[in-house]
Amino acid sequence: MDKICVFCGSKPQSKNKEHVLPKWLIEHTGPVNRKVRFGFDKNTGKPREFSYNSFTFPACESCNTKFAELESLTKPALLKLLLSSTLSKHDFHILLDWFDKVRTGLWLGFYYLDKNIGKIEPKFQIASRIGLHDRMLHIIRVDGNKDELSFRGCDMPSFYYTPSCFSIIINNYCFINISSPFLFSRRLGFPYPANSFFRNDGLADYEIKDCRKRIMHPLMRKPFKFKGTGIYQPMFRTQKMVPAYSVYYDNDYIKKNSISFEHGIGEIFIENNNNTEKVASTEFSTWVPSFSYDREGMNPEISTHTIELQLLIDTFTPSHKKLPKKDQDWWKEMLRTNKSYGKYMIRILKDNARKMKP
Repeated sequence: MDKICVFCGSKPQSKNKEHVLPKWLIEHTGPVNRKVRFGFDKNTGKPREFSYNSFTFPACESCNTKFAELESLTKPALLKLLLSSTLSKHDFHILLDWFDKVRTGLWLGFYYLDKNIGKIEPKFQIASRIGLHDRMLHIIRVDGNKDELSFRGCDMPSFYYTPSCFSIIINNYCFINISSPFLFSRRLGFPYPANSFFRNDGLADYEIKDCRKRIMHPLMRKPFKFKGTGIYQPMFRTQKMVPAYSVYYDNDYIKKNSISFEHGIGEIFIENNNNTEKVASTEFSTWVPSFSYDREGMNPEISTHTIELQLLIDTFTPSHKKLPKKDQDWWKEMLRTNKSYGKYMIRILKDNARKMKP
């Protein structure tokens, strides 16, 4: 495998290494050299274990330096969140950027660990994926004061081909992170696709419908299994670059609900207690979930729920009927594999959980 920079996708210049999960976070959640499991070796089937400090991948020195700024902005915001302190709209915007970075970095990290077993060519890296599509966080509070840093769903075929959803536990909070084109645009009153399909060149295209200019609750129609607080941000950067799409966004409703209309960045919305509203600029504490869960009781349900959400995202895949027959067959087989393996893993996790019950 040719080494590529996880940030820009080019051959790394002035060789450097990037901690996909930043060193400051690893230090904050336990010993740097602690061994953890990173899925299974696809050739041997054995668990893959090594230290978080070794979980590094190629990067350009200049790219690493550039993205250090995002880490410096994220650290105080995330530490405040872990203390259940007040946060601002800007804090959540930074956190959503950071989760885009981490999710994409984990995807590329497992691409390296698995030696590109699926023979794919990554079409984006961290730099080109941050802030590209609708994105959200479902924040769940966990009982007990315990240091923990663990993630779920990154070793699944669905994540390998479509890195849109994963979950991560950081100390006393669990986060489900999802990002996908038009994920909740329709239910936020934004323009949305009536149909989506792959063109002959393999790129996705959409038949856009005008916005309804009203919010529908809940913003995600599939309910989350765990009570928590949802943080949502519509993104339409790419849509504004396409004249056939951009005309649907040039109205007062979209401008009123955007942090930066010019750059295609929507406002931050919060959903909790059966209510959805736009976040004000001032700091607020209403994001803190009113309900908390037993740490041990969450397993393995947080893993099974993450896989279920990944399979849901797979159903959003644009139609491949306009592609050449060979490409149609590839998509059918890939989606079939994702579904069968995902359901198989859910059964295994549930069976293991039943065996562990007294």
